[in-house]
Amino acid sequence: MANNIEFNGYKLSRGWFDYCMENPDIIKPNHTALYFWVIETFNRFDWKQKVGLPTTYAMEVLGLKSYNTYIATLNDLVAFGFIIMVEKSKNQYSANIIALSNFNKARVKATLKHTPKQSESTHQSTSESIDSITKPINLKTIKPINLKTEGSDNSDFSNPTPPEIDFKKLIDFFNQNRGNMPEVQKISKTRQIRISNLIKNHSKEKLKDVILKCKDSNFIQGENGRTWVANFDWITKLENFIKILEGNYKNKENGSSKPNTAESKQPIAGRQSAETIAKNLQGW
Repeated sequence: MANNIEFNGYKLSRGWFDYCMENPDIIKPNHTALYFWVIETFNRFDWKQKVGLPTTYAMEVLGLKSYNTYIATLNDLVAFGFIIMVEKSKNQYSANIIALSNFNKARVKATLKHTPKQSESTHQSTSESIDSITKPINLKTIKPINLKTEGSDNSDFSNPTPPEIDFKKLIDFFNQNRGNMPEVQKISKTRQIRISNLIKNHSKEKLKDVILKCKDSNFIQGENGRTWVANFDWITKLENFIKILEGNYKNKENGSSKPNTAESKQPIAGRQSAETIAKNLQGW
């Protein structure tokens, strides 16, 4: 039998708050509000594999006035690994198509020792919590669906095993290929989470490809009319990462944009051969 992925409101909320306890430095109230609205939306649609999340309606329900705040919060939930972005909306008036991720990495365990009476009380409280979160439709309790059944392929909606990453080698690779972008000194916990989810949902090779594309992009390197230069955090944000990967910042070939000369301006000792780059790609 294939492994089944089961969702219900209680399990999802428990997983979320376990994650919050592990990562209090990156969690904001907007994250919790939006994630619980996503859970409610899936519950209302009988736990379908994927649903549309209308931007304007979600902002109204959550009391958010800024589209930028909303989309940043949604992208964070994707980066944290709780939501899978199936199809991005074209603008703020259309819906993002999303799926729930079977996020089960939280490792926080309660340390309280329960007496028999406390255990009974906890069991009753838990049962009531499930009833209140998973709302019945047509007077019939909704049962969690299996997104992955035997003989079917729903790999797009599964949660891959987190990859092993050598962050020191990643920093070295970026700094050796950054061009004009600021040097990275350290990988914070927030950066580790973001990078881990990028690699988990894409691959190490694509992250390396994005870094090299940034090195060759005039726009990203500062030749954009406003002397703005991208940095590591900007290129690893999901929305920007995808745009770079798709070639949106590739130099034009009609002569209006000169080839990136950042590498040619470096001293000979600072340049990297193809063999060196290939060697640096290994091991992280």
